[in-house]
Amino acid sequence: MYTEEEVISGLENSDTRVMKFVYDEYFPVVRAYVVKNGGSVADATDVFQDGMMVVYSRSRDKSFDWTSKVQTYLFSVCRNKWLMELRSRRRKGVEAGVVLENELADQNIQQDLLKNERYALMRRHFDGLGGDCREILQQFFDGVSLGQIAENMGFSASYAKKKKFVCQKRLIESIVDDPEFEELKFYD
Repeated sequence: MYTEEEVISGLENSDTRVMKFVYDEYFPVVRAYVVKNGGSVADATDVFQDGMMVVYSRSRDKSFDWTSKVQTYLFSVCRNKWLMELRSRRRKGVEAGVVLENELADQNIQQDLLKNERYALMRRHFDGLGGDCREILQQFFDGVSLGQIAENMGFSASYAKKKKFVCQKRLIESIVDDPEFEELKFYD
């Protein structure tokens, strides 16, 4: 058993024992997910290897901030890669030799998952904003007018407008700079 730090360090240094540990411990979850969602064990292996390449790359990137466990991050990458593969197969009209009986239901589930992932990404960055920014944007998202926000916050109307713009820009930049955003934006 390895700690998170040992796993990250082992991946960074291409430690075969750590890589074997990651495969033994984390692959079964990915395999179960892919097989449950219309794939084969070979598909799961391909997706897992692609996911490992992303995690390996992140482990070597000193500026990358591990905000979740390696297993969680790896599963998220693999899940996203599998959803992208399913989408690609549907566009080509091929679904591993099987016509999906519930394609519409699967598509709705994928859209719901994608929507939830996007919301979680936005919420995580929203929660990371300063108190005034969170408060201004929350009121704005709730449909409160800028004039009312200014009054509620004790600001002038022009300052409230400028502050809302700055906070919105900060939120957008924070989201766009997140590597998960890059993965999620390809699902449309």
